[in-house]
Amino acid sequence: MATAVDQILSYNARLSKKDLPHKLDMLTGSPFQFFRGTFHVFCRDLNLKEFRAIPMTRSAGPIVGDLHSQNFGIFRAVHDGLSADINDFDETTHGPYEFDLRRLTTSLLLGALDKGATFSEGVAHVEDCASSYIHALGNMSSIKKRENFEAFNIPVDIKPKPRLPFIKKITSNLQFIASEKLGPVDEKTLAKLQEAFPRYKETCVAADHKPAENYRLVAAATRVSGIGSLGRVRYALLMCIEKGEPMLEHLRLIEWKQSLDSAHDEPLPNATKSRARLEVAAVKRFQLHTKRFIGYTRLGKMPLQARELGVNDQAMNCDAKTYGSITARAHLLGSLPEAGPRTILKEIKGHEEDFVRRVIHFSVAYTEKVLADHAELVKRQKEVRKAWTSAS
Repeated sequence: MATAVDQILSYNARLSKKDLPHKLDMLTGSPFQFFRGTFHVFCRDLNLKEFRAIPMTRSAGPIVGDLHSQNFGIFRAVHDGLSADINDFDETTHGPYEFDLRRLTTSLLLGALDKGATFSEGVAHVEDCASSYIHALGNMSSIKKRENFEAFNIPVDIKPKPRLPFIKKITSNLQFIASEKLGPVDEKTLAKLQEAFPRYKETCVAADHKPAENYRLVAAATRVSGIGSLGRVRYALLMCIEKGEPMLEHLRLIEWKQSLDSAHDEPLPNATKSRARLEVAAVKRFQLHTKRFIGYTRLGKMPLQARELGVNDQAMNCDAKTYGSITARAHLLGSLPEAGPRTILKEIKGHEEDFVRRVIHFSVAYTEKVLADHAELVKRQKEVRKAWTSAS
């Protein structure tokens, strides 16, 4: 059977090669980063006998997919206020709700170890998250209308940063300043981006659910970011209000990112025509307040999802209980008007502690596997680097 490293080599062979050496640096950095960057390995591992033996609830529906602690964040939403929520839906699909919870709790354990916590301290985070998820499902199970979930909004107690200084740092004369994360695009690519821009404007929601028809594309650059998504094609776009001369205060920074089918459904990178549209629809379902300027388009046959890159974007560092309650809220929102994860409560009624213990059992067992797989990658990194360097 192929090892995790063999799967990493196979999966990434279809992605853009220029970022792969950097991706290897990220994956070997720590077991937590390895876990973040290998969702496709996690999906395959769920079918291993040792993990199938751990009972899982049958309740299924729309799920986030690659749910881990670094995919929660703070961002500017369509109501122009700051929102705290799940912020990455690259791997969204249909599956067991507990799939999301198991991946999230494993990330909490690995993240705790990464920060120097003891194993028992990490397990306590897992227990808090799983217990909070069930508790939140119970508290919100009677809600049937989206607007009524406002009572379970997560307050953001930070002062918003102004956008203009942020824009000045990355632009000069309305063009991007080249950096490690931003590189130039050629004239042919820029022309294709301009051709794809009207479609983005048709699908984009700017603020207060208004479309972005008044914007035009000013400049573009390639963009490097992420861990698991390194190798996907990304572009950074500057757009501004069409009327009048472009001004710095009118500029918006947007990212277009290649959309791929979820690794939960496809063993290797693949993109169906409608993938970006489905991802954006998932954002609108799962998030209580949708991020500004989300939308989608296509560059030739390549589906691209879009979102704003804002100065207020930041990781959401919260306690394990909050991660669990946000996940429960997202699952309920994403399944409206169906019963969704409410059926979990029926399945485990009277056995809630058994459910939490099973989640802990899985998280501990999978953490042990991640530690072993990461050690193997570190040991074989010269082999992987040679393969990826020669391919690039």
